[in-house]
Amino acid sequence: MKTVKEISDFDIWVENLHTQTRNLALTEALGVVAQIARTTYGLRLWFVEILGRRWSYIAGEHGTEPTAASVVPVHLNDRMAVLSDNWGCLPEKAQAGLVAFLKNLARLTQHDGQSQTDRKPPQGKP
Repeated sequence: MKTVKEISDFDIWVENLHTQTRNLALTEALGVVAQIARTTYGLRLWFVEILGRRWSYIAGEHGTEPTAASVVPVHLNDRMAVLSDNWGCLPEKAQAGLVAFLKNLARLTQHDGQSQTDRKPPQGKP
């Protein structure tokens, strides 16, 4: 368990993400995460569903596409990834924390062949 001194602003930010996405469908939750990441850290996120060789946009930045040369794909499970063209704007510890949160959010979507976009996020804490 973390002491009060060890709780960072980023930990509070992740807890806020959890609170704001708790009862949302997956695509809505991912949209909220992308919006909050953009306003707080300037991080641009696109969430995609992996359908074989095709990656299909499901949530995130609207009206823009990532710059191909600088895109960093982060696999959340075998059927979902997040793309960012400015992933490096987050410190490594924050990157790891955000990935852990997103993997937890996407965790229930991995076990069957249905589309992930209609799933509810997990109810427990990340």
